[in-house]
Amino acid sequence: MVDIVRFGVVGCGLIAHLAHLPSLRSIPAVEIRAVCDADPHRMRLARDVFGVPTCTTDALELLALDTVDAVVVATDDVTHAEVVVAALEAGKHVFVEKPLCLSLAEAKLVRSAEDAAGRVVAVGYQRVHDAASQWLRQRIPAEPPMTIWARNQCHDNMLVIAETAPAYLLDEAFRRGAGAVPGTGTAVSGAGTGAVSGAGTGARDGRWQRLLDTELPRHGDRLSTVYRTFLNLACHDVSHVIHCFGEPSRVLFADFWNEQFPSALVVYELPGGGRWVLEMGQTERRWFDSALTVTYPRQTLEIRWPSPFRPDGRTVAAVRATVGPGAAYQTSTFEAEAFPAYRRELAAFATAVRDATAVRDATAVRDTMPPPGARPVSPLAASVSHAEAVLRWLVAALRWYEDA
Repeated sequence: MVDIVRFGVVGCGLIAHLAHLPSLRSIPAVEIRAVCDADPHRMRLARDVFGVPTCTTDALELLALDTVDAVVVATDDVTHAEVVVAALEAGKHVFVEKPLCLSLAEAKLVRSAEDAAGRVVAVGYQRVHDAASQWLRQRIPAEPPMTIWARNQCHDNMLVIAETAPAYLLDEAFRRGAGAVPGTGTAVSGAGTGAVSGAGTGARDGRWQRLLDTELPRHGDRLSTVYRTFLNLACHDVSHVIHCFGEPSRVLFADFWNEQFPSALVVYELPGGGRWVLEMGQTERRWFDSALTVTYPRQTLEIRWPSPFRPDGRTVAAVRATVGPGAAYQTSTFEAEAFPAYRRELAAFATAVRDATAVRDATAVRDTMPPPGARPVSPLAASVSHAEAVLRWLVAALRWYEDA
């Protein structure tokens, strides 16, 4: 067991500056030893703002450091799988921002690298670590639900970030980034080193197109925008529902539309015969509209999510249950602390690294998805096996639509 977990951060875009770096700095027995970004400006800002001793534009150089035990991968999502595999091959534990990867083939490569390395890997699905989510999960009855309705109608995150982020993150030089994909605000770290191939936008677009051709050979071009939005937005809802209720049985219906405001409606069948409706949409509304409602014959479970970038945002969960034979019912509610989910997921990862380094391998600490009625919260709830299941059911919905 190690006393201090020493972190390196690969990719210093908005999510790293807003969530990963400040969260790591606040966790006891954690140190940030190195940062890496293809853009020197972002790299130096991360070094200076968070007091990091080592910085580099070369991902392989960071991964070779013997002063780093674990890395946070926050690069462009097209490069996630490649950077995770390189980190595992370098002997590092890995926390990767969602999504784990963009195709099932990539997920298999990551799983193989994880098994070979015997290191801990976790994926940034922060909702499963939200205190209100865990409160609700402990109150799920053993009987199967009638209906699960997961809604995620999301505005542009910059609406919130522009009001709450430090001024240096809103500077055009930071947002543009030498290694950034236009419009994403996320740099491709280690470009040109071999750890991450394809430094230019054209090369990354080509890689994305190859992934589309693999997963959606007939309609990849038409579904390109929807697929990427679906993977980055609906993945949170799919992750949370699978964490609480397990995987569905099959896709019953799927529809995707609106290139300007990518939208989706998917219906899954649950193992107990119920239905899970997944609704997703990118909007221009000025409020964040994301919620989960689960119905049973005598009770309803609900949770409302705030914007993950609003520092004062609080997740609220509620259980409404029928009482007695009449019309009476009672309501229990729980409100989480503001903005701790990022910190909680990274603290859980650091704990898993400390505990697993000497006595357990990666397989031993994976979440095994306990059945209804037996719901311990794993310190690695968002493991590779979980992220692989999330991707599997997202892709299953897209393939259903492609085949319909």
